[in-house]
Amino acid sequence: MTGDRGGRRLHVLYAGSLARLVREDIIPVFEGKMGCPVSATAGGSRELAQAVREGRVAADVLLSADSEVIEAELARWPEGPEVSWYFTFATNAMVLAFGGQLRRGTSAPSEFAAEGAARVLRQGLRLGRSDPEGDPQGYRAVIVVQLLERVLGERGLLEAGLGEPRNSGQIVPSDQIIPRLRSGDLDLAFLYRSHAVEEQLPFADLPETVSLASARLAEEYAKAAYRCADGTVYRGRPITYAAAPVGDKCPSSAAMAFLAFLGSGEVGEALRKHGFGHVCRLEVPAADRRRGGDRHR
Repeated sequence: MTGDRGGRRLHVLYAGSLARLVREDIIPVFEGKMGCPVSATAGGSRELAQAVREGRVAADVLLSADSEVIEAELARWPEGPEVSWYFTFATNAMVLAFGGQLRRGTSAPSEFAAEGAARVLRQGLRLGRSDPEGDPQGYRAVIVVQLLERVLGERGLLEAGLGEPRNSGQIVPSDQIIPRLRSGDLDLAFLYRSHAVEEQLPFADLPETVSLASARLAEEYAKAAYRCADGTVYRGRPITYAAAPVGDKCPSSAAMAFLAFLGSGEVGEALRKHGFGHVCRLEVPAADRRRGGDRHR
C-alpha cells in the first residue's frame, strides 16, 4: 500500500465494512464542501493499523471497525504515529446472513434466539467468516460463538460450529463473502448488520446477549475474547467504530476537518441510512496502556 501525502490531498484508510458509506456519502460530500481531494484505501482494520505503525503506508486518518484496534495497534506502541486521542462515531451489531440452503423464502428466520443460533451452527452448513487475525468482523465471529456457549452453558459449541478459531476451511476474504452467499456457495456467514442491510441480504438478528450491540452488556461481552497469533487479545465489547489521526504529530487542517465532518449530523443521517448507529464521543487511550504499555490483556 502507498499513500499520497503531497499537497492538500487527504489519504484515508477505512474498514471494509464502511466501503459504501465512505464512497457514496462521506468522500463526495466532504470533497464538495472542502474542495480537498481525498484518496482512500479499504482493508481489515487491524491490518491497516499495523501497516501504519510499521511505516508500510502513509495516511492521515484511520477509520477502524473497532476502537480497540486504535488502542492495541497504535496507542500502546512507542514506534509509529503518536495517537493520543480518537473518537467513536458509529455502532453496529453482528448477525447471521443467509445463502445457499438458507435463502429467503425457505427456512431463514428474521431473528434467532440463542438456542436457534446454536442449532444452526451445529448443522454442518457451509459457514463463512473473515480472518480474525486482521479483521475485527472475523474475531467478533469467534467471540459471538463463545458468548453463545456461555449463555446456553453448551460446551463444545465453538468447536462444533467453527472448528479452530483460524479454521482455513471457513475463513473467506471479506470481499468474497457476499458474492459467495449470493451464488449459494455459502449457506451462512457472520456479518455486520449494516453490511447485510446495505446488500439487501436475508439475515437473522442475534440475541442482544451475544450480538455485541448493547452498551449495557459490556461486562458480559468482555467474558469472551480472541487471542491473536502474536498474543494480542481482543475482548468482547459493544461494537464501536473509531476515527483517529495517524499522520504527522500535529494533524493537518484537512485531517481535522475530515474528523470534524464525521461527527456532523449529516454523517449521522448517512450512517443510519446504511444501517449503522451514530455516536460521537471523544476518547483518550487508557494511561496504563499507552506508549509501550502491556499489549496483552
